[in-house]
Amino acid sequence: MFSIAPRDANCNVSEYQKLVIGQGTLSNLKTDMVSPAFKGLGNVRWSTKDVNYTDFDTLKNTLPAIYDQATGSESIDLSSLGKFPTVNATRIAILERGQVTKLFHDRSADRYEE
Repeated sequence: MFSIAPRDANCNVSEYQKLVIGQGTLSNLKTDMVSPAFKGLGNVRWSTKDVNYTDFDTLKNTLPAIYDQATGSESIDLSSLGKFPTVNATRIAILERGQVTKLFHDRSADRYEE
């Protein structure tokens, strides 16, 4: 693979071309929750920027999610994102509100119990 890039007066590349080597269509993200200790609330938001949990309320892009209480698993529908990655979006951050219903601690596994 190669690209043609502009050079400055010193023959240095002044701007590198962005390339997408491989691309896929995102469809579904399935997560198995630690039921009954944690469950997703179906409020899922995403960004292509560097974000953390404090940014959640400012994010406007949403994704539909379905939580199955019987199996403790959740499916987040990613089909609205289309082809990924793109030249301008090489990563995605997905954040969701969840509910912690039980804390437990098991020293051997470094887990918490109430």
